[in-house]
Amino acid sequence: MLAIPALDLRDGHVVQLIGGDYAHESIRLERPRDVAREWSHYGFHRLHVVDLDAATARGCRAHAALVRAASGGGRPGTTAWC
Repeated sequence: MLAIPALDLRDGHVVQLIGGDYAHESIRLERPRDVAREWSHYGFHRLHVVDLDAATARGCRAHAALVRAASGGGRPGTTAWC
C-alpha cells in the first residue's frame, strides 16, 4: 500500500475544509513549505497538492510549485499545473 499525504492550499495556507465547504475551515496552517518538509521528515516522498484557488477559478497562485520544491520535488512523476 502506498500512502500519499494531501495538502489543500488556499490563499497561501494549508487548509482543511469541513465537508468540503469553503466557508468552514477546521485547520489553517500558515507555512505550506514547513508542512511539506514535515511530511518529508516522516518519510513521505510524495505529496498530493491541491491549489483550491485555481480549482475555484480564483487564480493560480503557484503554491503547488513552492511546496513541491520545498519537499524535494522535481523527481520523475511530479507535476504542477496552473
